[in-house]
Amino acid sequence: MIDKYFLLFYRVETPLHMGSDTEIGVVDMPIQREKVTGFPKLEASGIKGSIRKIFEREDKDLTNAIFGPEVDGSEYSSCISFTDGKILLFPVKSVQGIFKWITCPLVLNRFIKDYNLFLERNEEINIVGENQYYSQNKIEDTVDVILEDFKFNLKRIKKLQVLDEIISNIKKDKNVPGYLKDKIVNEEIIILSDDEFKFFTEMYTEINTRIKIGIDGIVEKGALFTEEYLPMETIMYGFVSVGKFMMTEREKNTKKEKEYLCEKMKKKLENKKLVVNEFNYIKEILNEKKYVQLGGNKTLGKGITQLILGGE
Repeated sequence: MIDKYFLLFYRVETPLHMGSDTEIGVVDMPIQREKVTGFPKLEASGIKGSIRKIFEREDKDLTNAIFGPEVDGSEYSSCISFTDGKILLFPVKSVQGIFKWITCPLVLNRFIKDYNLFLERNEEINIVGENQYYSQNKIEDTVDVILEDFKFNLKRIKKLQVLDEIISNIKKDKNVPGYLKDKIVNEEIIILSDDEFKFFTEMYTEINTRIKIGIDGIVEKGALFTEEYLPMETIMYGFVSVGKFMMTEREKNTKKEKEYLCEKMKKKLENKKLVVNEFNYIKEILNEKKYVQLGGNKTLGKGITQLILGGE
């Protein structure tokens, strides 16, 4: 069987730190970034480990069948795989409307390329220009927008299919707050140049200073450090592929265990009128369990992220 793919958006609900270990620089503990572009990213291994915990709360046997055995990973592999999370929309403070989502031609054209590759579509690439804004409702041909301390004069795009797709998925998700749906529909998504977008994603992440208090109630010497976070309302994306259960190494038990696992899926999906298979079961669980906690500092409430399922 050829693996099936679906699109998955990650909307950052609370500041998110998926770290790249300590570095010598302005920030002691930076976030993960792509080596070539410098854009923020979410490593697939961290995503997969956190999402596995969602499934473990549902059923331990099915989780091992889907994600592979937790104890002996060489016994058989998982039937699910994740791509790295890539940046799509980055929030920037604005005089108009509190904040705006920004993106750039490189990001949008890369999204279209990935979309075509994984979902076997044929959307046109290299049609996105810079210094534009996209809105489904506003009618002004040009607008002036202030982002942080910078002013931009932007031309309106009346229709762009890639952004229609993104907005459609966010609008139809019942767990996205109504005010955010209104915002993404009524206000502009701003397309800056690639260099301007890179500047904002490097200079306008959140930087938190952390300290360590000793038992005497005084800050310990040398225990001052800084951490970088993706800000709230950042939207990332990735793709998930699902194949068949991979328990081929245990041939004498495979058929029996396969029947057992499918029966468990039938019970969990009863009355939902879904074909019982790995792909539908995984999408059903992710549709029900819409939030995952990614990255570090979970005890501080960091990294709560909403999962929004896209097309397939």
